[in-house]
Amino acid sequence: MSTKIKDLCYIVPMEKNAEATKSRILKAATDEFASYGFAGARVDRIAAAAGCNKQLIYAYFGGKQELFDALARDHILAVLDAVPIDANNLPEYAARLFDYNRSHPQLIRLVQWYTLEGVESPAATALTQQSMLGKVEAIQAAQKSGLIRSALPAEELLTLVLSISNAWEIGMHNFQDGMNTEACERHRRSIIMAVQKLIS
Repeated sequence: MSTKIKDLCYIVPMEKNAEATKSRILKAATDEFASYGFAGARVDRIAAAAGCNKQLIYAYFGGKQELFDALARDHILAVLDAVPIDANNLPEYAARLFDYNRSHPQLIRLVQWYTLEGVESPAATALTQQSMLGKVEAIQAAQKSGLIRSALPAEELLTLVLSISNAWEIGMHNFQDGMNTEACERHRRSIIMAVQKLIS
């Protein structure tokens, strides 16, 4: 047995709380990928930030790609759980997305890196497609019942609603008032008003 394998065998059993360690690794990975993107992220820095041996990352996740897949899946599931779509009240849904993104700024940065670099993430792709399909179907049902006008196809309406909810998070550096409390409240009201105009 090689020294590397023996070291790994000793490392893993000594971890008394694997879930806590995995959580620290995922948090550190979120910070790393949000700051440097996939190409620039370094497993060494993630391990140091998580306070663990680099070999644990390979043992738990299998490598940088698999680690990225795991954190992408966690973030997508978290936002789906925290902000489920309400097709009967799209303005408030958009506002709640704005609230969530404001509380989780790294999520927007991860999405931007993901889009810019074209990172392949089967977990993120499958979950995103499933989520978008469910949202489109919910909007179609609301349109069919007359709660939302059908002037726009559900897919396009959803794209516009998501874009409006993310607008300030993506372009906040262009505004002098930044994201202070007063500005955030004003932006939230503007989001609600904009989506109301789209659907009424």
